[in-house]
Amino acid sequence: PTKRGFRFPEREFERVIKKYALMPETYVHPLIVKKCFTLLNDAQYESAVLQAFKSIETNIRKKIKAPSELVGVKLIRKAFNPDNGSLTDHALPQAEREAFCNYIAGAFGYYKNPCSHRDVDMDFISAFERIVVASDLLKVIEESKLNE
Repeated sequence: PTKRGFRFPEREFERVIKKYALMPETYVHPLIVKKCFTLLNDAQYESAVLQAFKSIETNIRKKIKAPSELVGVKLIRKAFNPDNGSLTDHALPQAEREAFCNYIAGAFGYYKNPCSHRDVDMDFISAFERIVVASDLLKVIEESKLNE
């Protein structure tokens, strides 16, 4: 142990995650588990993160019936626009609606785009952390009610 607590190597973290996969698989959205965990376990970290965030994009597009040419951050900002987004929770205060729109668009742009446009040096832990963010966002998207 150190002053910060116990530390163990990444290979040990991977072993624990694989051995006790029940916890992550019950915490992480089932679609993310299906699309990403095999890639994650095969050390295809960029692909796993890309698939996680692609799930967000395709889920939003399907839910708001957006055209296929509306993609990425533009799609997200349309769906969660704080004033008139079709998936925006208008019961929230304006500042929180703006914060969520910025959060989901920022996470998408920051985590997914690098994996789409260049090679990213990533390890198991950083990929897993990004996948968990995508999972949490996907849960919010699924719970969002369509504003007509």
